[in-house]
Amino acid sequence: VADRGRVAFAQASVNAMGKEVQATVSVGISFFFDPGDQLDIVIRRADEALFEAKKGGRNRLVVHGSETDTIDLA
Repeated sequence: VADRGRVAFAQASVNAMGKEVQATVSVGISFFFDPGDQLDIVIRRADEALFEAKKGGRNRLVVHGSETDTIDLA
């Protein structure tokens, strides 16, 4: 779902002061959740995935899948 949104956002354009403008979005997602995890830990993992996406360039989706791995869906 997030990747479809990322692609749709990149394909859309807006008319700003007579000029067509396009933008992209980078997304970080955390799929790793243990029953005892606090919300701040899950948010931290999503933030880490977002920073990885931004480091990789524009218009990217990175999924934090576990404690040690991330999946880059550029």
